[in-house]
Amino acid sequence: MSQAPDQYFRLEAIDGVTAVRLAGSKLVIDSSEPLYGLVEEGGHRKLLLDFTEVRFLSSAALGVLVGLKKKVEAAGGQLRLCCLDPNLVELFRITKLEHLFAIDDDEREAIAQF
Repeated sequence: MSQAPDQYFRLEAIDGVTAVRLAGSKLVIDSSEPLYGLVEEGGHRKLLLDFTEVRFLSSAALGVLVGLKKKVEAAGGQLRLCCLDPNLVELFRITKLEHLFAIDDDEREAIAQF
């Protein structure tokens, strides 16, 4: 596993998919640049965001995720989310974002969907 040059996540390549392991229980992203850079500079087209450690998302983080999805799709790629805490699943439901994102229960299931 290689360390990303950012405090928010670690990267791992799995069967042609870039697994982005989000770090920390609170995801309060103050800049879209690190995640967007994965697509824009890094050329990653198949992204899986792993929320195993995350229990809280800021509203800014939700906005970054929506923007990331648009960037990935504009580049001809796919974005999936996995391992969301039940409270985060509810947050995505309440904000009506569960229809925007492909959300899988676990990493293996998500990788199989790419």
